[in-house]
Amino acid sequence: MVDRSAERAPGTGRDRGQAHTLEAVVAAVLLIGSLTFALQVTAVTPLSASTSSQHIENQQAATAEGVLAGAIEDGSLRRGLLYCDPAADDRDPTFNSTGDDPYYVDAPTINHSGNLTGFGERLEAAFGERSIAYNVILVYEHGGSTVRREMIYQGTPSDNAVTASRTVALFDADNLSQPVDNATLETTGGTLTDGTCYGSDSVADGSLHKVVKVEVIVWRQ
Repeated sequence: MVDRSAERAPGTGRDRGQAHTLEAVVAAVLLIGSLTFALQVTAVTPLSASTSSQHIENQQAATAEGVLAGAIEDGSLRRGLLYCDPAADDRDPTFNSTGDDPYYVDAPTINHSGNLTGFGERLEAAFGERSIAYNVILVYEHGGSTVRREMIYQGTPSDNAVTASRTVALFDADNLSQPVDNATLETTGGTLTDGTCYGSDSVADGSLHKVVKVEVIVWRQ
């Protein structure tokens, strides 16, 4: 008699092979699904909010740098800094055409005529038409302490504000700015002598009046 107890049951090998294949497919599907989910959670693309915000801030910082560089090159920043009241004789410059405020609340204008100064034109062209707020802060030394003075103030900067800065050396021999035909500023007034606009000299030799750091702070409204 033939012992059939050792014989394999019909279909057992095929069933086990199919089971192993199905387990492998299921495991692969689960692995792919897990990887896809992880990538969706952690990936940062150019369209991500944080990346987009950083890109905008970098653009604004570069634009502010460009405004300052251009205003220094064409002299409009210096003329704007020298558009001050020499009779004030204080550590804080009193700028002309600010109305009842101690600073400009919009781009600097000439004699309330609505015509912008050259520096004001650059600021408005870069930011005003794009609904971007900006402050311009002047920083300089006086009497052993650091003075921070608003030249333009449009409000408290937001958390995403960026700052660009340049320095301008002002000398006693520099002429103060005056409007010409209420259209442009020219340095045709009296000189920036000791004790006017920005206070006393910073240097004892009498030629250098002040070194002013000009900060442009910009942010989205």
